[in-house]
Amino acid sequence: MSLLKSEILKDRPLVVSIGKAKVLLDCSRDRIYSFIKSGELESYVEGTRRKITMDSIERLIAGRLAANGREFRRCHQRPPIPTEETRRKIAATKKRQFALRREAAA
Repeated sequence: MSLLKSEILKDRPLVVSIGKAKVLLDCSRDRIYSFIKSGELESYVEGTRRKITMDSIERLIAGRLAANGREFRRCHQRPPIPTEETRRKIAATKKRQFALRREAAA
């Protein structure tokens, strides 16, 4: 093994727990298990703990980047700026809701 590979392996673990995979991929526990079930993440059980390989996490990320064409895409569009009429409707709705809550409390 070359010196460069051994240096890389010191800094990077080969496997991580479900909790660390959640943090690395910024997703829920259920999503991690769905990746495992679909075969997108490789894992094994050691004792009572499930371990996920870092190589499979990196492949998942690389595949997602390739699917997007390596370009930045917004997840959501900005909400439109409300017009004066929309602001009035929102204010009227809030007043009605407040009045209904006040009647229910009395």
